[in-house]
Amino acid sequence: MTILQSGRKGASAGGAAAAAPQPAPAPVTVEVAPAPEPTVLNTRLGAQISIPKKNKGSSGAVFGKSVSLLKPDTLEYLYFTNSYIFRGIEQTAAATVRNGYEVVASNATDQKICDEFIKLNRLDSRLLNACRNTALFGNAYWELYDSDEGIRIAELPPAEITFKKDTMGYIIYDPTTGHPVGYEQTRQNAVLSEWDTDLIVHFKFLELGASDIGISMIQSAVFACTEFGIIRQNIADSFIRSLNVAHVSIEGGTATDIEEASDRLSKQFTAESVYVTSERYSMSNLSNVGNNVMPANFLEPAVSEIAAAFSIPVELIASTSTFTLTDFETRYAEWLEIIKEKQRLIAETLETQVFGRFIEAPVTVKFNSPNPTDVNNLMKNLGFAVQSKAITEEQSQKILEKINVFPEV
Repeated sequence: MTILQSGRKGASAGGAAAAAPQPAPAPVTVEVAPAPEPTVLNTRLGAQISIPKKNKGSSGAVFGKSVSLLKPDTLEYLYFTNSYIFRGIEQTAAATVRNGYEVVASNATDQKICDEFIKLNRLDSRLLNACRNTALFGNAYWELYDSDEGIRIAELPPAEITFKKDTMGYIIYDPTTGHPVGYEQTRQNAVLSEWDTDLIVHFKFLELGASDIGISMIQSAVFACTEFGIIRQNIADSFIRSLNVAHVSIEGGTATDIEEASDRLSKQFTAESVYVTSERYSMSNLSNVGNNVMPANFLEPAVSEIAAAFSIPVELIASTSTFTLTDFETRYAEWLEIIKEKQRLIAETLETQVFGRFIEAPVTVKFNSPNPTDVNNLMKNLGFAVQSKAITEEQSQKILEKINVFPEV
């Protein structure tokens, strides 16, 4: 490549006489290495990127053909009949919201709107319910609507809310955005209500790949729950069969006599502990001393699997006798980190799907650490903070009110 050096421009026509002409400088040649030829891959990729278009892939609620998600009535049954499932759900929901949160707007006007919205909708209790439903059903839904008092939240039953679907039962997606077009509430095969996507707040903790439907936290515990019920039933049956057996013999008794005696005695004994026959039968008790069954050896492994579904230390949902683990502090710290991730998901949903829908400027939601609060240390630290003017007395009072240090009697 050749680069020409241009000389300085001469004086203007009205100026002094021009100096003697100088010979033109010789051209300078600079050798530049030729650029490498792009590979075929780079050429194709560059051509694709230069053409604006949407991605070809589609997200959606697609799961393995051999595994189906638990139905809402099954999830409710496990929640109400298995105390360990109940405790796992409640511990997760409480740990997520119990230490409070803070909503920070970009300016004073927006902050006032946020504070009024929180107070009007009793957001603390609604968040607890949302976390409970999200952990249990995999999804929680709020409807946002206008009222004379302001923007209100209506909690929707997760068991009845689904995405809008076509006649084949597939989710309907917007071809321009790639997102579901909306939601509908169905009860007894009848559609009660329909909403566009921007009117529904959708909470999720766990998703599989790019699916749009959340997954229940107890999905992976269904086999452990089934085993727990079978083991408990077998232990009870084993206890019954270990009881002494009574044999009643009726001399010369007819079939009617035997049936009558069996009916009467069955009201006083269990079916496994009394038998009625004629004198033609003999029965002996071969030193039945009972089965030495230790229920904990069979039940606690199933309980441990249930705890694992929530990533929670088993000690927090059940007292154990065979599991004497010494790393509780490590497992507890790991669980708190998982709770922090759930807090992040809830905060992100509130920022984008709640406050972001009626406030233009960014709003930040910050959850406090799920670590248990030591009231004595908290009071001491707040005192130092006020004395050093790091915070005001009013801010200190708000912190104490949020964590309910002095509950009303």
